[in-house]
Amino acid sequence: MDAARLRELANVPDPRLTGANTGIFFSTGAPEVAEVLWIRHGHIPESGPTDDPHLTAIGLEQAEVLGEYLSGHKPLTAIYCSPFLRCRETAAAIASRQALEVEIKDELREVEVYVPEGLTMRQHLGDEAWQAYAGRMRTLRTWDARGALGESTASVRLRSVAALDEAVRSNPGGRIALVSHGPVIVTYFATLFASPYDLLFQPRLTSVSVVWARGEERRPGAINALPHFGVP
Repeated sequence: MDAARLRELANVPDPRLTGANTGIFFSTGAPEVAEVLWIRHGHIPESGPTDDPHLTAIGLEQAEVLGEYLSGHKPLTAIYCSPFLRCRETAAAIASRQALEVEIKDELREVEVYVPEGLTMRQHLGDEAWQAYAGRMRTLRTWDARGALGESTASVRLRSVAALDEAVRSNPGGRIALVSHGPVIVTYFATLFASPYDLLFQPRLTSVSVVWARGEERRPGAINALPHFGVP
């Protein structure tokens, strides 16, 4: 089946979303509703938690494909990104096709890890302590499980929510891209779902997760999607 027919099938109008039923659901087509695209950066080389690497050639290609895909849909009204290079380079590929300037937003930065520069967590802790650390993370699935080794759950949740809320206030009814890191994105959705866990899913490279925003309301749309690669 060709791509055009697949898009047609995906967008068949739902007869239930008419008349009295419209108010029950979030009206995503209404002018006061903002669409926020949480976007993870592209591929990077293996690196330590405090490193700031550039995208690889593959990462740049991923970002270009995403930028091209987004340019064929409703235009963006704003693009915000983490100060880290991988996010800035991903955002630049999107912005180049949108006639927009990228705004750096520190709240979108990577989740902080407190280890000496140039070391991995395993190198810093040693094998035995690393195994205990990894076990706590697998069991508890929160940033607080790291204790003094990293940023707290409360801190990541507060700043991810603040970043989205500020973007929505500045662009009411707009279509907004937030280019950030997997840990920040997943923590935002954990907050949205009122989950006790921070680590609900693994955001894929250049994945797009959607939040609809109207006033103080926030509702999830797609999560961890790769429509630009033609896969769910």
